[in-house]
Amino acid sequence: MMIMEKQIVFDYNAEKPSFIDLRQKIDRACRRLGLDKEESLHVQIAVDEACTNVVRHAYKNNGGKIRIELRPLNKKLKIVIKDWGNPFQKDYQAASKPHQVIQTKKTGGLGIFTIKKLMNEVKYYRRKNHNELVLTKIRKIKNA
Repeated sequence: MMIMEKQIVFDYNAEKPSFIDLRQKIDRACRRLGLDKEESLHVQIAVDEACTNVVRHAYKNNGGKIRIELRPLNKKLKIVIKDWGNPFQKDYQAASKPHQVIQTKKTGGLGIFTIKKLMNEVKYYRRKNHNELVLTKIRKIKNA
């Protein structure tokens, strides 16, 4: 973990067991950045789901690198998840219709839906040589 002008960066191997430690680090970082317990939990779940998708889809369970950047911006926390795997193929609009996933009777498939419900904004970009998933969480402001 490194801190750069309040930005917190985690580099991880794209392997599912490493996410337990990641969730704990995300929680500590979120608390340090002023998020409450519920907001921190939302970020942890969203990051875990996104990283699980990277392992399964971008790297096809063959390993790789994931970078998670937490960027506090006034009332917002931007979480940027980068990987250097295959481009994301799913339609984000279709992913917001869980009844279609449930009707297929397969396990999984609710990750993007869950992420969208927990975050205020979700955007995906394919950059020149990597994928970026940008999650935004609007932080609750405590009364002064």
